[in-house]
Amino acid sequence: MQLNELVTKIQSRLLLNDQLIKQLEEEREDVVSWQKEEQRKVEKHFQDVLRRIGAARDGFLSQLDKEATNRLQSLDLREQCINSACLVLSPELITIQQVMMDEFRKDKYDMSGCWDRVQSLLSDQTEKEDDSNLPTFFPSPTISKVKKADFGFLQLAEFLPQDFLLALTSSPSSLKLGSLATCSVVTPGQFTSSVQANIQFSIKLQGSKTTVPFCREECRVSDDQKSFQIKFPVSNPGVYLVTVLLYGQHVQHSPVSVHVLNTHQETENMDRSSTDTTPTLPLASTASLRQPKPSTVTTPAVHSTSTNVSTSSKQAVSRPPNIVSRLIKQGTDFTRLVGVGCVVENVTMKIPAATERKCGKSTLTMPIGMCLLQNKTVVVASTFEDKVKIFSNTGNFIKQVVPGSPFNHPSDMITLRSGDFVVRDDASIQFFNSEGKYIRSLDSSQINKCYGLAENEMGQLVTINENKGTSWRRGKKEGEMKITVEGGTAVGDTDLLFFSVESGQLVKRMELTDIIKDKQRSKCRFLTSWQGKLLITDLGLDCVYTLDPVTRGVAVCGKSGTGPGCFSNPAGVVVDSLGNWLVADSMNHRLCVYTGQGEWMGEVRLRPGARRPSGLAMDKESGDVYILNLQGQWALVRYSLNRRV
Repeated sequence: MQLNELVTKIQSRLLLNDQLIKQLEEEREDVVSWQKEEQRKVEKHFQDVLRRIGAARDGFLSQLDKEATNRLQSLDLREQCINSACLVLSPELITIQQVMMDEFRKDKYDMSGCWDRVQSLLSDQTEKEDDSNLPTFFPSPTISKVKKADFGFLQLAEFLPQDFLLALTSSPSSLKLGSLATCSVVTPGQFTSSVQANIQFSIKLQGSKTTVPFCREECRVSDDQKSFQIKFPVSNPGVYLVTVLLYGQHVQHSPVSVHVLNTHQETENMDRSSTDTTPTLPLASTASLRQPKPSTVTTPAVHSTSTNVSTSSKQAVSRPPNIVSRLIKQGTDFTRLVGVGCVVENVTMKIPAATERKCGKSTLTMPIGMCLLQNKTVVVASTFEDKVKIFSNTGNFIKQVVPGSPFNHPSDMITLRSGDFVVRDDASIQFFNSEGKYIRSLDSSQINKCYGLAENEMGQLVTINENKGTSWRRGKKEGEMKITVEGGTAVGDTDLLFFSVESGQLVKRMELTDIIKDKQRSKCRFLTSWQGKLLITDLGLDCVYTLDPVTRGVAVCGKSGTGPGCFSNPAGVVVDSLGNWLVADSMNHRLCVYTGQGEWMGEVRLRPGARRPSGLAMDKESGDVYILNLQGQWALVRYSLNRRV
């Protein structure tokens, strides 16, 4: 190489270095600008949280001031009564004492008149109020134990926590003591090195403080970087909780509950949350995924430039929603709502209950039935108001349904596949179109007293007919009352009636005589159809019947009580895509999850909690659950199951 060529190359490199330095300065300015913008977002979020906490504090202080003012006023009134009594009693006492010293006046003293004047004042009307009823403030543990992850997170890699989904991929029959359980985290994106550096997982056995070891050699990322496999031994019976976090936030369906029974128990009653929907993929070498403390797995640090972070953010914004849900089509799974620490609190709609102070078209009075229309509006029976109302998807009042004949204690209702809906009340069963316009009424000549509505696989309308010797509770004239008709339900019995939706005529009657063991106490009130089977809620006997109308096979779930597997006036039932039940346990003020075989899985923790829940409904597309409460401030509450703590 000639000297001239070397000089030229050095000069070119120096010029290029100058340009690179300028570029680095620009990038440094971008980083500083990005830092300030993110700091501004953090501070804004912090101030918003402070404002909400301040508003909550002011609300409590105002409530305390009001309570204290009321009690002080009550004390003032008591003091005034005592002083008034003293003003009357003192002169009377002086007069009596003077009379007692004068025998002549003593004989003439009007004792009865004095007694009339002081009798009411001598009665004990100023008993001390019970100070134990004074309101006491209890701080919320949610705020007092706020962690960094509760405040927010920084997206340090290309994808967000909701882009990853955790699922149990071991088959239920394989989960035996001594075997290996397999979970998979899947994504439509990729397990890039940045994602692997920021994702964590842990496995714990309920009731044990130690972390369950995992099989390091078996934990791998697939060749296409679309899934990550977690394997761990199941050495003891119980419930294993598998948790996966990205940036300290739960990925979808985390934590997963893995139920392992004793060897003498049937494996078919295992946790119904296990699915085989995740494809089996060829796996590559061991991934450097991190596990939370006290795990010893380590990963190399991955440093991303500000340009990469910015680009990743833009990519995340442009992705379509629910992309993981479309990849793993497993739908809503109620068993994921009963894990340790799970609280369903993402409320997306509330409709208030009517009170003396607040009532009107936008409130509900002890509602029992509802249905969701295809346009996402909700139709609700304000049962004890004898009205049916339609609300928007956001909870705004739209209209009141005008029936063909006046509603009389309306309750059960259902949306048909055609888009029309049906309402049952104590006088009739009426059909309406999706706009709430009356169409026709059902032929009720075979009905004594019906409850519940469902549409079976054949498109027939099914209801429960109960013959207690009279017709409807109210609403029919005396001449229309009937004990029984030819071919109808016998006195004291309960049947299922199947009607043609098109003609409104009775098609079939199925007796429940062999199913119901105590006809006097039985009160079959709610009805749900799922995959050819009918779920019948008997709030009198505190159980749920699963009936196959074709084989007439039946299974009974539940007993009276307050513990696991018990009911006290069970009411509405909805079924998820896996066949699990969500049951409104009304008098126990709770919602319970059961498998499709009737196995108790747990109680759902709601915030706000249920108060005498009655009807339930579920949006099959979003998985949102609607709950009607007979008591409490909110008559209807919609919970989103996509987020939980």
